[in-house]
Amino acid sequence: MSTKMDCWVFECKKCGHLIFIKKDKDLKKLMKCQCPECQILDDRNWVFVGEGNSKTFEWK
Repeated sequence: MSTKMDCWVFECKKCGHLIFIKKDKDLKKLMKCQCPECQILDDRNWVFVGEGNSKTFEWK
């Protein structure tokens, strides 16, 4: 069975925390997103790592 990849997955450069943003949402909010783990707030903190599923949090 195929898993629907409906999100972009980004990783915090400092601590490795992953966030999932739905593909139909505006990515501008990523620039203002603080990492929930290490609390860093930097518009260049997030690195795109792949696509994911918002229900199972699987990603590739």
